[in-house]
Order: sequence, then C-alpha cells, then structure tokens
Amino acid sequence: MYTDPAQPALAQYVLRLEGTLESLDERIATLALALGAQLDQAGQLDQWLQHAPDATPSPTRQGRQRCELRGLLVLRYRMISRYCNELGAPVALQLMRLAEDRMQARGWPRGADGLDVQAMSQPR
Repeated sequence: MYTDPAQPALAQYVLRLEGTLESLDERIATLALALGAQLDQAGQLDQWLQHAPDATPSPTRQGRQRCELRGLLVLRYRMISRYCNELGAPVALQLMRLAEDRMQARGWPRGADGLDVQAMSQPR
C-alpha cells in the first residue's frame, strides 16, 4: 500500500499553523482586555481595523498596546487569508475553530479576540 510521505509533514505544518493562530488570538484577547476593547461587540472590531495607525505612536504603554492590537488584528486577517489560499477555506475554518476551542478551555469567553468562529460558521 502506498502512503504519501508528505502527509505527516503536512499534518505537522497544520499543527504549527494552529498553534501560531492560537497564540496570536490569545495575545489579541489579552490586549483587548487591557485596553477595554470589547471586540465581541458589533462594530468594535471594524473600528480597530479601520483606525489609521499614528505616524508616531504614543510613547505611553497604552499607546503602544493600541498600536500592537491593531497590528495583530491586521496580521491575523492576513494569516487567515493565506491559510484559505494555501489549505482551502474548510481547513482554515477548522484551524480557527481549534484555536477558539483551546482559548475557551483556558477560560477566555468566545469572541474575546474579536472572532466568534462558531457564529461565523452557522448558516444564516
């Protein structure tokens, strides 16, 4: 029986992607909590994404956190887009689901990072 030698490598790659996404989501949730940004509420995520970064970021801790949060949100959307292109939308959605499940297992409420994957995957 022939088995594709690339399969274990692909599985490892997908696990690394999921771990990266999980870490990113957790940092986003941590920053959102510190800044009082309720990313799970309608319009909040869009406000953070559409807010143009300052040419010279504020030297305060909160200013740096705001800049970091926006940057991480943009990075996450680019990563998810890349996952969709490389692996297909169903696999990308599964990666996001796994990351969300692990965050919930550690006590984060669904949507604390601005994504409620379960709600996204529900038919409307």
